[in-house]
Amino acid sequence: MNTVQIECFLTVANYLNFARASEHLNLSQPAVTHQIQSLEAELGVKLFNRSTRTVELTMEGQAFLDDARSIFRISERAKAKFADPDTVEMLTFNIGCNDLAQTILLEPVLSGMRMLFPNIHPSMRQMPRGMVFPKLEDGAIDIALGLREVLAQRKLIAYHELIRTELCCICTNDHPLAKHEAISAEEMDPYKLVLYNPTVLSSEMAVAQVQLSEDRPISDLYYCDHVADALVLVKAGFGISIQPRIFIPKSFGLSVIPIRDMKELSFGVYTKKAAGNRILQAFIRLALAEFSKGK
Repeated sequence: MNTVQIECFLTVANYLNFARASEHLNLSQPAVTHQIQSLEAELGVKLFNRSTRTVELTMEGQAFLDDARSIFRISERAKAKFADPDTVEMLTFNIGCNDLAQTILLEPVLSGMRMLFPNIHPSMRQMPRGMVFPKLEDGAIDIALGLREVLAQRKLIAYHELIRTELCCICTNDHPLAKHEAISAEEMDPYKLVLYNPTVLSSEMAVAQVQLSEDRPISDLYYCDHVADALVLVKAGFGISIQPRIFIPKSFGLSVIPIRDMKELSFGVYTKKAAGNRILQAFIRLALAEFSKGK
């Protein structure tokens, strides 16, 4: 099925006259007839009843009319996007991450990118942690966000640190721990934990989670995949959680308490080592400037 067939069908359906449809389309009448017949053959139905004096839509033709109009509108809309030879080229910029909490941090950076490159079209692509680095290596995404990982097997990837962030205990405002300015890992022992499935954790975060959860019964542990899921469980009273401070939005109304003697985590941007285009360089420059404000 092609748009020439569709346009011929719609024009004949409008005029109910092959001669007038041919004139409107600036095609010969046999050419219009051929397009209609080829469309009927593809659909396996007859679209018009035609006599020497009249042309009428069959029941099948009437049923096909709305679909044909939709197909034709989509086709015309797609062509119109590229009809203006002076249209500014779109600059695509694909950002990969494994948690929405990471991309939310980019709002001021993306605002700056829009000012520098008015025709930039960012695409935010959330994907499982295991897919981020392969997608970066094969060029499906331009950058990836995340906590620092051990990259021994990823020799094509470079890491650019944006900020170091402390690990904090997250609890409700009426929780016994909420009154403390800082706590130790041992002070968290009496309370149930909201943790992450190991498959979504960075290597450094995994070490901290194991340190806090080992020797605990499974009944004291709740597992989830995303920051927002963990915060909802904490707010619902299921337990406390550990999170990098930068991932915790103030709007959740939870207490954020630094954990003493926990190693700070590095959050940053991953790129391909050979990638050096001006858009990527501008993004890293703006991101470094923005995150330095929070240090």
